[in-house]
Amino acid sequence: MKNKTLRYTSLSALALLAVLTLAACGGNAEKTTASSSKEASSKVTKESSSKTEASQKEEQKSKTSSSSATATQTETKAENQKDYSKFLGTWENYAGTTATITADGIVTIQSSKGTFKYEMDQVEEKDGYYLTGIHLVGGGEGARLIFTPAGVANELTGTDGSQDVLAIGQSPSDKDSHFYRN
Repeated sequence: MKNKTLRYTSLSALALLAVLTLAACGGNAEKTTASSSKEASSKVTKESSSKTEASQKEEQKSKTSSSSATATQTETKAENQKDYSKFLGTWENYAGTTATITADGIVTIQSSKGTFKYEMDQVEEKDGYYLTGIHLVGGGEGARLIFTPAGVANELTGTDGSQDVLAIGQSPSDKDSHFYRN
């Protein structure tokens, strides 16, 4: 019986030791898991914070670039309007068609076929005369517009320089496309 009691006591002690060991390991596992979770959460928060800062910087760059682009567009528009000043006024060809050009680069052509509004492109200076393209407001067909000031002979339009001439159309040397200031 002593043998059975000793065996029972030994088994009980081993079982108790196993339970304590498992309990201790399980507690450490929970602490390790909790610690790992806190570290992971901290990393995610830091990464999220970094991403937020990066997005704010990117947004700031975008705003700066957008305002820079707007400023450039405003400067370009101001330069174009300065260039458009050479063309300003109402012009008429021999057939009675009129072309009115405003400071914002709008060309309104009135003829027996109706009234058409065109937008001017960027103006280029070449050999003393000025040329640009025009296209219908809202898109569509276009033409060339060439202004030759008095005093400048222009082989392209066939003008002798005796007066200001505005040539509008696909064939700038065609006399039908020559307009004179009113």
